[in-house]
Amino acid sequence: MKIVITHTEFSLYWKERLSVFAKQLPTHYQLVVIDVTSAGGVYDFAKNEPTPHIANMSWIHLFDNKNIFELPSREVFKAIWNCLESENPDIVVAGAIASTPGAAAVNWCRNK
Repeated sequence: MKIVITHTEFSLYWKERLSVFAKQLPTHYQLVVIDVTSAGGVYDFAKNEPTPHIANMSWIHLFDNKNIFELPSREVFKAIWNCLESENPDIVVAGAIASTPGAAAVNWCRNK
């Protein structure tokens, strides 16, 4: 079973929380984290924080070190959509639909 979680930026405490979550999953589950960017957000000071390495968890950084506020929404939407198409998850956890990553993920789910 593949679970994908997507959001604008997973930094600071999110990395540890997602690592603990992945460790709690059954061994046949895979957690894929789609991180739109690692810069330009609220926690910009933590952008160089290392990504955890957990056996059943992988991280996808779509626009590494780019400011989310400078990325065109259409480009972010397309990148999320293409990533979900590639991963083809069983479960998608998305942020609020007011944000482009959340809207893209919900739209992808509705079309599947």
